[in-house]
Amino acid sequence: MYKNTLTRVLLIVLIVCTNRFLSTAQGKNFFISKTAPSWIVKVDQDRYPRAPEEVSDGYYVSLWEDQNHVELHENYKHVFREIISDAGVQNASEISVTYDPTFQKLIFHNITVWRNGHPTDKLDRAKFKILQNEKELSKFIYSGTFDAYLILDDIRKGDRIE
Repeated sequence: MYKNTLTRVLLIVLIVCTNRFLSTAQGKNFFISKTAPSWIVKVDQDRYPRAPEEVSDGYYVSLWEDQNHVELHENYKHVFREIISDAGVQNASEISVTYDPTFQKLIFHNITVWRNGHPTDKLDRAKFKILQNEKELSKFIYSGTFDAYLILDDIRKGDRIE
C-alpha cells in the first residue's frame, strides 16, 4: 500500500511539473511591448524611398532597418513589406522569427498594416504561435530554438506591412 501511495504521489508531481514546463516553454522569453527601446535612432522612411527592383514572391522590402546596441546586447529590426500582387498577399502576410530562449529574448513592438495611408494595429499576442523549431531532430540534433509565428488576416494587394 505504501508503494502505491508513493507511486501516485510521484506520478502527480511528474504531471504537475510537466504541465508547468510545457506552459512556460510556449511563451518562453517572448514578449509584446508597445514602446520601442529609448536608444533607437528614428529613421524617416520617406527620406530614403526604395524602388521595387527586388520583387520576390509578390512583394518587396521597402525598408530594412537593423540597429544594434553593443553594450546592452540588443538588436532592433524594422521592416516594411510592400504587397504588389496576389502572391504577395500570401507570402508576405506570414511573420516568423526564430530565436533561442536560452540566451535571447524576443520582443515585438509593432506590427502595423498600412492601407490607403491608414494604419491598423495587428500586434496581438494571442494570435502568435510559439513553435519549437527542431528541424534536425531526426539526426538527434537538438537546437532548442523556437519560432514566433503569426499569420496576418485581411491583407490585400497594395498594403504595406510594417
